[in-house]
This record gives sequence, C-alpha cells and structure tokens, in this order.
Amino acid sequence: MYVMTINAKDYDDINEGTNAKNAIEEDTDLPIFDVNPDTGLITTAVCCLDREKTPDYSLQIVTIDGVGLKGTGTASIKVKDLNDMPPQFTKDEWFVEVEESDGSVLSEAPILTVAMNDDDEINNF
Repeated sequence: MYVMTINAKDYDDINEGTNAKNAIEEDTDLPIFDVNPDTGLITTAVCCLDREKTPDYSLQIVTIDGVGLKGTGTASIKVKDLNDMPPQFTKDEWFVEVEESDGSVLSEAPILTVAMNDDDEINNF
C-alpha cells in the first residue's frame, strides 16, 4: 500500500543515494515499510497495519551522497482507525432486583445500565 513519497536534494552531487532505518515487525523481525532508494516512495512491506497494536510510526530517513555526506529527516506515519474491533461488555453478567408491581404505576427510570468498551477510535453503539 502506498504511504508517502520523500524527496532529498543534493545541489552539489547528482549521484546522491538514500537509505532508511526501518520499523521492524516484532513477531517476524521483518521491515514494516519499503523505501525505494531511487524514487523515495514509501510503501507497506507487510500485509496489514493494526492501529490498536501500533498507532504510529516514525522512520528515520538518511540520504548519503557520493562522498559520504549525510542528511537526515523523519517520516511520521499515523495509522488511521478501521472499525474492526467488536464492542465488549465490561462484565460478563449483571444482577439487579426490581420491586414487584401490579402494573398500575410504571417507572420511567431504567432498571439497569450496562457498559461496554471498544478499542476503535470511533464507536456507534
């Protein structure tokens, strides 16, 4: 997936090169992003990014010219949230006692309020 394009310019060396210190996936020790050294195109190198696991990345970008002079920059990548987490109740079971009634008087107050959590940023319960 396309993430962004970075650019470096060296006004005294047209044979500039680029390199990047990449974010590494903990489970596999593989890079999370690919940085094309010729175009500066940053793409994902893994199948899926998970905002709930890692909400943002900071890649240190280093460009090196033909005589070893370096310039650095940072690519800051924020992962957008996808509504992919199911809501979960805060308890497995609630207990409540209510007064017996004959139905002549109905209370408008709720008899129980339940709570839930969802790890997504935007929720519509």
